[in-house]
Amino acid sequence: MKASKIEKLFNKTVKSKQIHECVLFIENTTGDISYRYGYGEKDIDTTIIIASITKLFTTTCILILLDQGKLSLNNNITNYFDNKTLSGLHQYNGEEYADKLTIAHLLFQTSGLPDAFEQTKENLKNRVIKEDMDINLNEMLSLTKQLNTHFAPDKKIKHTMQI
Repeated sequence: MKASKIEKLFNKTVKSKQIHECVLFIENTTGDISYRYGYGEKDIDTTIIIASITKLFTTTCILILLDQGKLSLNNNITNYFDNKTLSGLHQYNGEEYADKLTIAHLLFQTSGLPDAFEQTKENLKNRVIKEDMDINLNEMLSLTKQLNTHFAPDKKIKHTMQI
């Protein structure tokens, strides 16, 4: 794929109102072909909290389970969490959407949920940079529930993936 085509695709993608920051880095194994694009306040040299690497592990595990036929990206997260855990997680325009969230919404970040690392009053991102800390699932859910959601999960997108 030519650089101009990749750049056009990148620019088209970041025009979405749902994308605030983005970095795309593509390089072949010899390093003689390399594409670097940044959007928002991110570029190839932006410091990224290492905790973000868990997204890659999570995605890998989900895709393995998908390949094994053990789940679908369209599975609702209510299959995995009880109502008490999800209650109040995603309220938008007076409607509760937590029971409508799918694995795909979470995996592809199209849920509309806020980013508790950057949007909490204490800005966890700054705290994580300064100190070694961990936050368990219940703490993260509690922090997320205190924030405003950005949008309703996209009902139009059917997430399908073939491996």
